[in-house]
Amino acid sequence: TNDDTPTIRVTFTGSGVTAPVAGDVVKLFEGATQVGAATLVAGDITNGYVEITASTLAAGSQSFTATITDTAGNVSSASSALAVTIDTTAPVLASASVSGSTLTLTYTETGVGLAGTTRAADDFTVTKGVGNDAVSVTAVSIDTDAKTVTLTLGTAITNIDSNIKVS
Repeated sequence: TNDDTPTIRVTFTGSGVTAPVAGDVVKLFEGATQVGAATLVAGDITNGYVEITASTLAAGSQSFTATITDTAGNVSSASSALAVTIDTTAPVLASASVSGSTLTLTYTETGVGLAGTTRAADDFTVTKGVGNDAVSVTAVSIDTDAKTVTLTLGTAITNIDSNIKVS
C-alpha cells in the first residue's frame, strides 16, 4: 500500500467467557510496538471486527498482530501476523505509446513497485482533445517485469487526437 497510516480490520471470535464484549480494548502492534488501539462497542461485537488506523509507519515491510484486553486486564494471545508492505514512492512515467485502443505506459520504480497490486479500470482516467473528452478504460494489465501498465480503451485514439491525458 502507499498509505503510511493503513487501516487494519481486526476480526475476533469467541463464545461464552472468551467472547469479546463492549469495553474490551483491541491493540494493534507492528512488531513489538503498539501502533493503534480501539475500545470495542456493541456494533463492533455485532460485526465481529473493528477497524484500527495505525500511526504513521516507515516505508518497507511491516508485520501486524493484535491482542484483546478485557476489562479485568487479561490479555489474549497475539493474533497471526499480517504482512504489509508500505511503499510511498510513486512510479515515474518513462514513456507512453498508443495504438488504437491500447495505451501503454512505461514507468520506473524505486520502491517495491506495482507488484502484488490489482488495479481496476476505474483507477485510471483518460481524456483527449481540448475539451478533455473522457475516454473509457475497459481493462488494465500490469507487467511488473517490463514495468508497463497497459490500458484497453473503450474508443480508439487516432492520429488526429491531441492533448491525451492519463491520471
